[in-house]
Amino acid sequence: MSKASDYKKADLIWDIKYFISSYFFGFPKELVLYFKSLFASKTTPKTKFIIFSTGRTGSTLLTSLLNSNTDIYCDGEILKHRYLRPLKVLDKHAKKTGKPIYGFKLLTHHIKDIQWGAKKNGKQFLQKLLDDGYKIIYLERKHRLNQSLSMMYAILRNDWHKKQGKNSSNQQKQKLHVDLQTLDWWLNGFDELNTYEKNVLKGIPHVHVVYEEDLANPQNHQATMDKVCSFLGIKKIVPQTTLRKITPKKYEDFIENAQEMIAHLRQTPHGTYVAEDNQIKIPEESNQHEITR
Repeated sequence: MSKASDYKKADLIWDIKYFISSYFFGFPKELVLYFKSLFASKTTPKTKFIIFSTGRTGSTLLTSLLNSNTDIYCDGEILKHRYLRPLKVLDKHAKKTGKPIYGFKLLTHHIKDIQWGAKKNGKQFLQKLLDDGYKIIYLERKHRLNQSLSMMYAILRNDWHKKQGKNSSNQQKQKLHVDLQTLDWWLNGFDELNTYEKNVLKGIPHVHVVYEEDLANPQNHQATMDKVCSFLGIKKIVPQTTLRKITPKKYEDFIENAQEMIAHLRQTPHGTYVAEDNQIKIPEESNQHEITR
């Protein structure tokens, strides 16, 4: 089987799993959650927050850093399954943790494509969360080429996050043959989601975190946590994490047809990621990731 076929097979399996999980697992999970909540102790958190982002932006890293504070419980992608009453589901999850500070990851496609009520009006859904006491941490990744490749590489390997100290495997050395049409699809899709995010966040208070500037370099983690904690109104965190990157730094280290990909990008609107020497450019720091009131 060719390298290209390896990815297409992995992508098909991922698509099937995603569809089944998103649209069929939610209702049974909702019923079980309601039943368990009848017997569970309930504590209403004093502070609640959302990490609002698309996939492969560093949301798991940010979650890990926030969970360095024992008073915080930052949940995963609660709304990745379709529910009849998503806001009630969130309330049940928040109360069962027993922590004074609760948050969860809300990916853009959860409100754009999965949750019925949110699909009609994403801004209104976010406003309902604000009315319920949630504060929004907006996490963005500027380099959507790296974001797209990270997504494709994770799908190929079926491996999304690594912890420090975990032994390497042969799977980590597996190379990705980038299907150029699929790459364009991911790039355009992430561009569209980014535009959607900007639109639904207009006029909504949030703190803006940028992956490249705030998370990619561990030396910036403390300043990032200080900014986020100030926005949430909680005590400062000394950030710690056991996560490490799984995508190699050099394209040639994990992409079989890296030069073909670069040549293709130069012929597309995403050619801005390619410098004159055919190396990949890193977007300049925007300095536009402050708190929006």
